[in-house]
Amino acid sequence: MATHDFECIECGHVMEDVLLKMSADLNSVKCEKCGGDMKNLSFGGVGSVFKGSSWATKNLKVKTQKKIVNKKLDKKQHEEHSKMRLVPNIGGVEMDSFKDAAKLAKEAGLDASLYEKEAKKEEKLGRYEKPY
Repeated sequence: MATHDFECIECGHVMEDVLLKMSADLNSVKCEKCGGDMKNLSFGGVGSVFKGSSWATKNLKVKTQKKIVNKKLDKKQHEEHSKMRLVPNIGGVEMDSFKDAAKLAKEAGLDASLYEKEAKKEEKLGRYEKPY
């Protein structure tokens, strides 16, 4: 049920807060005094647009959920990457150090530049402080 305000076109009589069903025809309402046609004075509801960060509760929930998921993924990735380690090998044979791998690669006539770079990193970290 909705309330409407009407004004009579013929006599000017005003009827306020008339309860009508939502499906009622607004043009079929007649004046109480003279029986003339009535003009609807009511207008549609006022549309509202809420702007600003304080109204964006849905966005806040989504952002919070994304942060939680990202933290879980970061933790999982960190765990998986910490299990991985770079092992020097030449032709499928694992070596103890990149320095040994560089020597063997040179003897085999292969490019040893990558092994030498890793050997330098290995020397900087020290024998017992490898990242893996």
